[in-house]
Amino acid sequence: AGLTRRVNLGNCILVAPGGEPVVLAKEIGSLQLLCEGRFKLGLGPGWHAKEYEVVGAHISERGPRTDEMIEALEVLLTRERASYQGTYYRFEDVTIVPRTGMPDVWIAGGSRQPDPQEKDPPVMAESVKRRIVKAGRWLARASGTHEWVKRDWQELRAYAKTMGKDADSLVCGLCNFFHFVDAKTHDAAVAIQQKS
Repeated sequence: AGLTRRVNLGNCILVAPGGEPVVLAKEIGSLQLLCEGRFKLGLGPGWHAKEYEVVGAHISERGPRTDEMIEALEVLLTRERASYQGTYYRFEDVTIVPRTGMPDVWIAGGSRQPDPQEKDPPVMAESVKRRIVKAGRWLARASGTHEWVKRDWQELRAYAKTMGKDADSLVCGLCNFFHFVDAKTHDAAVAIQQKS
């Protein structure tokens, strides 16, 4: 953030239900201030049951918890005296400083390669489609096939129409992973990466 003035900055996928909205809102506000409003928030409901167990929750709550987290963050980042009463998150008369407004939210989700330990089918859930279309920005996972990403995109565009939203207004970003190394040539970079 300190070295650039035009590059947008963001996180990949924050498992929203694992956090606490007041603390997260404070962190987002600070990031937004430091990068002059260029922070983009990538979040999703997660898929790994253990992530829920360690915070005293159950994976079956992931959709409603994610929706409440987004609602709570919106309240905290836009209102001077914020209050929220949900099933999972509650706070009364909280003021976040700096209060920089809600950043663009990119919703993660979609078809992913099934994990033998988990129960997610390789399709996009209706609740995920609704969440993505509402935000207008989709962060496609890197854990599915290219064909699945294309299929999910077409499903999202069709779902947008059922919600009365222009399908062309949706934006798609693909999560991917990069391994940067300090090397002068392509061959040297590949050699370093292959050692890792």
